[in-house]
Amino acid sequence: MPLPTRRLDGVKRFRLLAASREVLSRVLTLGVSWRLHAKPAWGDRLISEINSVLAFSDWHPDHFLDTAEMTAAVAIAYDWMDHELDAATRARWRQGLVNLGLIPGSNDDAWWVAAHNYWNQVCHGGMIIGTLAVAEDEPEVAQRFLRRAYTHVPTALAAYAPAGVYPEGPTYWSYGTSFTVLTVAALESALGHDGGICASPGFRASFTVVAQSHGPTGPAFNYGDFGLGIGRSGPHLWAARRWQQSELAQRAWPAFAAWLENPPAFANDSLGDRFLALALIWYTPVCQPASALPATCIARGGKVELALLRTQGDDPNAAFVGFKAGMLQVNHGHLDLGSFVFEVDGVGWAHDFGMEKEIYDRNDSWALDQESARWHFLRAHNYGHNTVTIGGHLQQVSGMARLGATAGGADRAHAVLGLSPPTRIRLSTSSAGSP
Repeated sequence: MPLPTRRLDGVKRFRLLAASREVLSRVLTLGVSWRLHAKPAWGDRLISEINSVLAFSDWHPDHFLDTAEMTAAVAIAYDWMDHELDAATRARWRQGLVNLGLIPGSNDDAWWVAAHNYWNQVCHGGMIIGTLAVAEDEPEVAQRFLRRAYTHVPTALAAYAPAGVYPEGPTYWSYGTSFTVLTVAALESALGHDGGICASPGFRASFTVVAQSHGPTGPAFNYGDFGLGIGRSGPHLWAARRWQQSELAQRAWPAFAAWLENPPAFANDSLGDRFLALALIWYTPVCQPASALPATCIARGGKVELALLRTQGDDPNAAFVGFKAGMLQVNHGHLDLGSFVFEVDGVGWAHDFGMEKEIYDRNDSWALDQESARWHFLRAHNYGHNTVTIGGHLQQVSGMARLGATAGGADRAHAVLGLSPPTRIRLSTSSAGSP
């Protein structure tokens, strides 16, 4: 395949993100393979990849996810290939990492620094991995970036609290959590601790919630901007190893096994699963029947609440229902309070469409007010969900719907949701006095 080039892709906003993700995928795949087998061609190709991206004019800091992912890729390559590089090459790579990654990320006033969403996790994660790679030679830079991260990363981690429901849905849980897991691994490797990340309320529980959100036939309860599943979940393998929860590995591994039995061409699969090679590092064997996940998961108290109920934890023909409560004004959220999914006897009878196949109009894609253009999309408003629509009106974005009475058990479970606040209709009065 050709070496990476600084190619900006996009329709209304141009980005380098696809190239950054491709490089990260290649670095992890070539790096893990090289460290396992040390074939010279793999090491040589990895060095060529990094030399190519270090020749870019920049890593597109205007959309900082692009820079963060590229910084993580170059930092990992710099660390893993350290003994294969001569002094001059190490110095050139290190300076490029600082100039193209860390210096553009040093603006403390950048909006993502204190963001409440996955941008915080990914961008700080890239900066932490980058700064740890050069810390021995740039100790002052490392201290500054780490102090800032320890101050602001908890703002994003608060999204998991208290029960592990990620407000933006499983897709963005996977994105943010993958980078948080990489960050934890880097911190523990370099400093011997994770800075308190894993102790954040709801973080550990989120792995179980995401596992339980997948129905018996495979697709997940795809609320918000989401597809039908998160596919191969490396973070679940990591979590199974860290917390000795073999049931998480048992749930995650079949997707990897299916891929190994019939792997697609690398070029067609790498962007969708750039962390795939890490499964070799995080793999946890399930040597005995693992404990089944509980049949009932009722997670409340956060921005989004979920009720996930099934008749039997591991039965592919089980009855499964999930529905959503909480608030509507969240990134990548939909007007979908009360929306439900339902499966039984191996058939999905009610599913959520997920996000639009074509991306939202970027002119007004993330506004959260009642008149936002994003609510014009069928899949984003309540018409396109399995929920109540009264009088043809959109749900009120300021409405909050909390789970009421709930009960969980192996034989019978229920959850009740009141939809009055988000479906309340605002009536106006004409000059004649009639409503």
